[in-house]
Amino acid sequence: AADEHIQPFPHCDIVTTTTHKSIRGARGGMILCKGEYAEEIDKAVFPYSQGGPLMHQIAGKAVCFKEAMQPEFKDYAKQIKKNTKALAKGLRLEGLEMVSGGTDNHLVLVDLKDEDITGKEAEKTLEDCNIIR
Repeated sequence: AADEHIQPFPHCDIVTTTTHKSIRGARGGMILCKGEYAEEIDKAVFPYSQGGPLMHQIAGKAVCFKEAMQPEFKDYAKQIKKNTKALAKGLRLEGLEMVSGGTDNHLVLVDLKDEDITGKEAEKTLEDCNIIR
């Protein structure tokens, strides 16, 4: 979003993402694809696995897409990356390492292989503390 992430095309044929996380929209998802796959995907999704479009959610998503096109959204996306880098730095200062050595986006992948906790246990603890949902 806001050109702060590597564009998935032409590297990928099909990409899925959410509308309620990084772009702050109503809960839902998107399937993005190259034109040659669009008709097949459309048929597979609607009406076979999903049906009954909810107009209020479509309207809400339209608003979030419009907001994502504004200059302020670029500032928001940049701040997310700054916050994530700060989190990764703080975790490193506490002795944790990142799987890739750091982060270039909104994700932090902590290497727990030398820790006395599993990823599942860490996830539960973070949920209990309302850090993640």
